[in-house]
Amino acid sequence: AYGVLMLAPGEAQILNLSVVPDARREGIGRALLRRFLDDARQSCAEQIFLEVRTSNVAAIRLYESEGFAPVARRAAYYPGTTVGATREDALVMRRAV
Repeated sequence: AYGVLMLAPGEAQILNLSVVPDARREGIGRALLRRFLDDARQSCAEQIFLEVRTSNVAAIRLYESEGFAPVARRAAYYPGTTVGATREDALVMRRAV
């Protein structure tokens, strides 16, 4: 698992949260997400944001189950996953800490 959390006055942003495919569905991503929420809370953040590919349904479900809600969409934010593929939208999600 890997993750990066950025803190700023009043808010936090999850820049990256990933789990290797062989270790998915074991609660590692949820544990890392909750750790980020705890770190943000301890740093007095009031809200936390993240961006996720619109095709990443499993991640979106995880985030929603932890209280995140969609607040915006960034068109063509991510590069395609293969050479020549079209760019993919990002869903911006937020929750109160």
